[in-house]
Amino acid sequence: VRNRWTNAVQFTAEIICSPDASIRVKLGLAIRWAVKSGADLSGADLSGADLSGADVSGAYLSGAYVSGADLWGAYLSGAYLSRAYLSGAYLSGAYLSGADLPEEALRPFKA
Repeated sequence: VRNRWTNAVQFTAEIICSPDASIRVKLGLAIRWAVKSGADLSGADLSGADLSGADVSGAYLSGAYVSGADLWGAYLSGAYLSRAYLSGAYLSGAYLSGADLPEEALRPFKA
């Protein structure tokens, strides 16, 4: 998992998956492991990651670039997403209770 601004590696993980798995799946598995390990992914580039159904509750994702990520049915309760870029992220069915979300993330849902 790389930093969105510096491209420096923020987290590495040994993941077990098919060698043919897409980068979306591999990145999603690495992010799951990072969150489970308590890693701070603030400012990370999570664009396009497959996090559907993932439990990333309480994750530190402040300033992360989450554009195009699949968060369908993901558990984001208590996650820190302030200043995160969520444009194009698929949040349908995501559990957001207590998540610290940027105001602009909620604009499409306000009347």
